[in-house]
Parts: sequence; structure tokens; C-alpha cells
Amino acid sequence: MKGDQEKLKRIRGGSDYLVFIVILGGFVALLNTMTSSFSNHFRKKNQLMASNYLISSGAETVLMAFRLAYIQYISKLSKSGCSEGRPFFEALKNGSNCSVPINVFTSDDLQSLSSGAFFSYINANQGGGCSINTNSSSCGTGDHPLIQAPLPGENQTPSNGASSTLGSVGYLFTLNSINLEKGLVDISVDYRPSGPVGAELPEHFRVGLRTVFGNAAHLEQDGRVVQEGVDPLSVCQGSVWANLLLFNPTNSKCDQFAQMGAGTGLAFYNGRYFGLRSFDGQIIDLTASTQNSNSPSYLVDENGQVSGKSVLFSYSRADLINVEDITIIPTFRGGSDNNIFSGQLYYLTGQGATAELGVISKQGRQPICSLGSLGWGQAYTGILAASFSDPLVPEAGDGLEGNRLGLFYLKTLLGDVLTAAVIRDAASGNFFCHVAKEKYLQKDEYKRTLGFDRTDKSEPYVIY
Repeated sequence: MKGDQEKLKRIRGGSDYLVFIVILGGFVALLNTMTSSFSNHFRKKNQLMASNYLISSGAETVLMAFRLAYIQYISKLSKSGCSEGRPFFEALKNGSNCSVPINVFTSDDLQSLSSGAFFSYINANQGGGCSINTNSSSCGTGDHPLIQAPLPGENQTPSNGASSTLGSVGYLFTLNSINLEKGLVDISVDYRPSGPVGAELPEHFRVGLRTVFGNAAHLEQDGRVVQEGVDPLSVCQGSVWANLLLFNPTNSKCDQFAQMGAGTGLAFYNGRYFGLRSFDGQIIDLTASTQNSNSPSYLVDENGQVSGKSVLFSYSRADLINVEDITIIPTFRGGSDNNIFSGQLYYLTGQGATAELGVISKQGRQPICSLGSLGWGQAYTGILAASFSDPLVPEAGDGLEGNRLGLFYLKTLLGDVLTAAVIRDAASGNFFCHVAKEKYLQKDEYKRTLGFDRTDKSEPYVIY
């Protein structure tokens, strides 16, 4: 009897052991499956991050080349004395309207850069470069190779003998088309990653360079701030020419706001909107009116603070008296808590022969474009700086070299929109300005609105 009991215990023990082995095996199999799944997830995530990095780097590369071509075009126009030249992107498609031929997207674009470029231009005999003539441009029909560049981290020396076909690791940028009505230059990008993937066919994406502002905020005469277009990616989309809505984190709602203090100017900086009171140079923090309804004041002190909170860099009210409108080009923002504010104020003032565009420097107002003497002596109501504009006044440690480009949109009292492209020559320190009327950027609403500026999502390009 006792032997039977011991035998039964051994059988049960063996069964329990077998069950344990089965459970353990299942756990190990599940663990392997989870590990493999997590590994694949992280691998795909890393691949996606690497791909996004390559794509964004490519977009920034072609934007750099376009800015250099823009500078070259304006510099050539200024030296030729042609005041009837078309805006750069219109000239890139239809010609400059000036007698002097201008070549861009060639190595001449780099002459002001002491460190050279990290990309190379396609030779003209391989279809590269753009010859802009009076009423035509070789880039006007599209399908035009522009530049090549190595991928980030690749040790490749740029060469002016670059080919218009991609045969190795790197990028190839080709101009597809120029849509003046939409203000978009379509660029196709072929790129071949390094490593085993590099042996495969090149991958592709496209970049749409925005030649004009995609959307803008305008100040109505009754004090409302409205938006010209609709950003489909915005949390607070709103409607065309309806009140501009801002997301209020205190109540998680989209709130509208109005100009405070009977100002005429409007400026955008660091995610906030500011108004300008022309008669005394006072800047008003419009965003504070939605995010902090209990604030005792919306007036921005000259130290850049509202009720002790920094929202702007320091400015002088005296420099802004009788200025119609202002716009801001950021210069640096950082610090341990990301609260160091720095930027340059650009202003529009005067009318007729005295109309001018200028910058507020340490010495006060500094004219950079005499609109009156260039034949554009009108009355103005608004100024907007393109988001890719350089700060035109050099500052210590800003990291910029060579000629600087500032692109401004000017709104006249009659509702016309002009472009003012300002170049600061690195060698002489002089400013060169070219003004033209934007043929494809005119709307009836501009006749009634005052100051205007960028919206939060005014990026210089889109990727698709």
C-alpha cells in the first residue's frame, strides 16, 4: 500500500513537472514573441526617425540653395540699375523684365560664403543652372536639375562636376514646376541612403517651397484680428477672413482676441501676437488678453515684460512713434529654461518721398530701403517679414556669414502688396533693396485692413 502511494506521488510529481515545463516553454515563447515585436517596433521607429531626418535635411538643403540664388538675383539687379525687375520667383519662370542676363544656381551664388557650401551645382552642360533673361528663363518649363548633396555625415567633397543623375549615396534635387498663382515651387528629391539599402533604387520625396506667405493675420479697422486663410493642421482652424482664433491652454478652448489700445500695427513673435500704438510707440501683448484675463495690463514694458513676465525683448517706445507697422525677425532664443528673447524690429513709416523701410538698431532707426527714392513713394499700412529672412544687422555669435537676405511684404493704403528684398552686403555693410509689385498676390480685402504679419504655421516649405 505504501509502495503504491509513493508510486502515485512520483507520477503526480512527473505530471506537475511536465505541466511546469509546458508553462515555462509557453512563457519563453511569449517572451520571445514580445521581444521580437518590441525589437521590430523599435527598429521601424528608428528607421522612421532616420528617414524623417534625411527628408528634413534635404528640405533645408534646397532651401539654402534657393536663398543663395535669391541673393544673387537681387544683387545682380541692384548692380545693373534695373528698377523694373520682377520678383525672384516670377523671374525664375517668366524672366526678369530687365536687359541684363542673370545666372543663378551656379557656383557664383557662393561667392560671399567664406566656408563654401556642403552641396554642389549641376553643370550647365548637363542641364543645370538657370539663365534668367528679359522675358524667359531656362527654369521656366521645369524638370530642371539644380544641385546635389551628400547625406548628413557622409564624407563626400562637393564638386562642380556633379551629374544630373544619382549614382551614389546622396541627394539629387530637380525643379519640377513653378506655380505663381499658388506661390509654390515644386522640387523633387531623389536620395540614396548609405549601407545595404544604398544598393537599391533611390527613394523619393518632394518639397514645395512657399514663395509667398501661405496665411497671414490682418488687423481690421474695427480692432478685430482676422486670418487670411485656413491652416488645416491648426487646432483652431477658424474660417477665411474670420476672427483669428488662438488656443487658450487655461480653458482648453479656441478664443478670439481684438487689438487692445487702438493701435494700427500687428506683429508675430515666438507664438504670440503684438499690436503697435503708433502715436506713442507702445507695444501691446494681444495674446495675453486670451491667456490671462486677470492680467492688470496688456502693455509691454520697454524691458519686454507684461506684469513682470518676459514676453518680448527690450525695445524703445521713442523709436516707434509714428511708425505704421512693425514685424520681427528672431535672432536667438535659448537659456536653461528657454526664456531668453532676442530679435530685431523692422518698421514701415512715412509716405510719398519720405516712405521708408528700416530696422531698429542700437543707434535707433536705421533706414534700409528708401521706398520713396525707388519710385514707390506711397502711403503704407502693413509690413510682414518672410519666415526665412535673416536678421540684417549682424550680432555677435549669430553664426551667419556672407550676404544676408530679408524678404518683406508691404501693404499700401490702396491695398496693393509689394515685395521688398533687402540684401546686406557682407563686404561693404551696405544695404541693397529691390521693390516689386506681387502680380499674383492681390486681394480686395487688403484695401480695408491695416497691419499684418505671419501666422504660427508660416513655414517656408511643405514636404509631401
